[in-house]
Amino acid sequence: MKTQPKTANTTVDTKPQRLLSIDALRGFDMLLISGGGTFLVLLENQTGLAWIDWIAQQLKHPAWNGFTFYDFIFPLFLFIAGVSMAISLNKGIEQGLSKTELYRKAFWRMLVLIVLGILDKNQPVKFFEPEQIRVASVLGRIGVAGFFACLLYLNFSGKQRLFWVAGILLLYYAALFLIPVPGYGPGNLTMEGNLVGWIDRNFLPGRLLQKIYDETGLITQLPALCLTVMGSMAGDVLRSDRK
Repeated sequence: MKTQPKTANTTVDTKPQRLLSIDALRGFDMLLISGGGTFLVLLENQTGLAWIDWIAQQLKHPAWNGFTFYDFIFPLFLFIAGVSMAISLNKGIEQGLSKTELYRKAFWRMLVLIVLGILDKNQPVKFFEPEQIRVASVLGRIGVAGFFACLLYLNFSGKQRLFWVAGILLLYYAALFLIPVPGYGPGNLTMEGNLVGWIDRNFLPGRLLQKIYDETGLITQLPALCLTVMGSMAGDVLRSDRK
């Protein structure tokens, strides 16, 4: 009987490969989300150095008008979530998972994130005072954006998803400028008179973080979804480079 020759190494490395660039960018983003820039903010007007004061100002949200570097931190996280989603969904497809199974996983992930977001923003949760419970949350936004981005990813090509993004954004901004807000009229972008705040005040249950609107309210979910979809398109580019 012939025996098969022994090979020097028959071990197959099944450890999933990770994108170091995405992990590093996600880590940097999480550092800032968790307060990594607080030290520099506290140094504002303390050192006499103009460049430190400028950086400190960039690590705070403006009250309403304009934007700073800090306003890009959470949008970046949504974008990265889209990149990771594209990689994860394709891995699931390669493992033989059906669309229905992938939908189910994304749906349950959305529900879990919504619940965790409510628990996180309402400690202790006032179950018997629902009007005091803040429903909107960052975690909920990630979950909702991820679920609907998953639906689009599994059913439309990259070019079609780009049309979806363009259409959603055009409709969103058209609504802001064309739909009249009672007492303010159309196109009012003040804190009190904009359409986003009016919808939150009238249709978002529970407590609003900013009293007259919530920064993670209802229709601002639309541009958040678009960011996640664009992240999924970037994920496709990264996947194609690795093949």
